[in-house]
Amino acid sequence: MKRWALGAALVVTAAIGISGSAGAATFRWANDADSNSMDPYARQETFLLSFDSNIYEPLVRRGTALLDTVMTYLEQGNSLEATARLLFVHANTVRYRLRRVSELTGAVPGDGRGGFSLWVAVVFGRLAAK
Repeated sequence: MKRWALGAALVVTAAIGISGSAGAATFRWANDADSNSMDPYARQETFLLSFDSNIYEPLVRRGTALLDTVMTYLEQGNSLEATARLLFVHANTVRYRLRRVSELTGAVPGDGRGGFSLWVAVVFGRLAAK
């Protein structure tokens, strides 16, 4: 049975190759835009600029306290007490700052996706600032 399937695959492959192969003249892009739109790096730049303007910039504009709080919170595994100890503030202050971060950015630091979005935005924002 395996030999028959292999033989059939070879026959089909040969038939396709003989009947006409696709040349450069028949190649089409997935969309009607120019070829530069298919560049994955061009699309990532737009993604990073959106992350930068929607998440990182509002945090930087409000000072370093929110940025330091959210990064420490994420580094400490979403622990309010550990974040409060490292920043020398009360746990309620950490709660207030995290609530303020979620109001400014729309990303909830305690949520998995929101925390990851905040982490990526801050890392890319810091790299872009250098």
